[in-house]
Amino acid sequence: MTHPLKSEFPVTPMTPSSHNEVSLEIMKGKAHHLRGEIQDALYWYRQSVLKHPTCSLSYFHLGEALLALNKLPAAFKAYCKGLACHYTIQKIDFSPPHRRIQGSTIQAN
Repeated sequence: MTHPLKSEFPVTPMTPSSHNEVSLEIMKGKAHHLRGEIQDALYWYRQSVLKHPTCSLSYFHLGEALLALNKLPAAFKAYCKGLACHYTIQKIDFSPPHRRIQGSTIQAN
């Protein structure tokens, strides 16, 4: 197992400038997660949440790692926080798109 503080990947640190960019911490966490090193991935996902508390991807990946460790209440809480900080939900005028079903328009719930 690799120590989570040793850089395996020569990547320049960056701060996400928008909600669509992925942080360095998420990339490192994902690399550990894909190798099955869930505890190391959890460390990096937590670092991402601390450094980027308004990034919904940070919370989503944290939830995935917690789910892999069978920590269901904590995973659910992380997913909910990710949804709460998702930028479309924060918009005051946000409403779900309308769907058309057999010629009639209904609002999606």
